[in-house]
Amino acid sequence: MTESPTRTRLVLTRTLWMVCWLLLMPAISFAADTGGWRPVYDLVMRWLNFLILVFVIVKFSRRPLSSFLKGKQKEIGAEISRIEQKQEKISQATTAARQKLAKNADRLEQLKQRIISQGQKRKIEIIEEARQEGRHILESAKRKVAGSILQAKNKIRGEMIDTAAAIALEKLPGEITARDNEKLFDQFLTSAGGE
Repeated sequence: MTESPTRTRLVLTRTLWMVCWLLLMPAISFAADTGGWRPVYDLVMRWLNFLILVFVIVKFSRRPLSSFLKGKQKEIGAEISRIEQKQEKISQATTAARQKLAKNADRLEQLKQRIISQGQKRKIEIIEEARQEGRHILESAKRKVAGSILQAKNKIRGEMIDTAAAIALEKLPGEITARDNEKLFDQFLTSAGGE
């Protein structure tokens, strides 16, 4: 906010009158107490000297003082402009930072969604791989069980044959006669000779 030169002059004039009033107040009260013409003369001379002093100060210091005040006013105005520009830059930087933060939040949300999606796909793949591995293990176990059952059957057959042969060897010698033995021998020779 800038003040006009007239307003500045008015403030200076009022300030000078206040100073004058404060300086002359004790002299006026002292002059009223003593009586005679000398105190009145001294008072008038003081006023005259004061007015001359005010005239000299106003005459010779008005321009330097007003130029000084104008210079200060310009400096302060320039400083205010500089601070306003700095504030504007900071405001722009803040706005840009907020926009960047919002953009990063959006990117983070998209990245989060992509990671969740990839995680779900990978979960499905892992489940499918586990199912295939389970089927493979189950089939392998079935083959092993079938092989074990076949081995057990063959082993049991072999044991049954051995047991039957052992039982036959125990019972046949008492059941087979010499004649039966000759017949069997002839059949064997016939079958061996025919081949």
